[in-house]
Amino acid sequence: MEVIDFQKLMKDHFKILSDRVPSAPKYVRFIGPPYDPADPSCKSADGQTSGFGFTSIKGPIILRILRKFDIAEEAFVEAYNASPDSGLSLVQGT
Repeated sequence: MEVIDFQKLMKDHFKILSDRVPSAPKYVRFIGPPYDPADPSCKSADGQTSGFGFTSIKGPIILRILRKFDIAEEAFVEAYNASPDSGLSLVQGT
């Protein structure tokens, strides 16, 4: 999946913000409410990207990030399939 699409979907459907890690350009950091890393209740996760220009993110990384934010795989698939920007349809288990 393209990183930019995953970032947009996480922001639009699950209110999870993200940005590249300045000291490690291969990584994207995802952060949830209250969006303050100093707050112990704030969840965050880093995901390694791949591909030429680090533009894609692999399924196992996506699943790890979803688990970190307590997002069910089914909810993610539903959000992806409902996204007007997705030109594809994700089918769970494939």
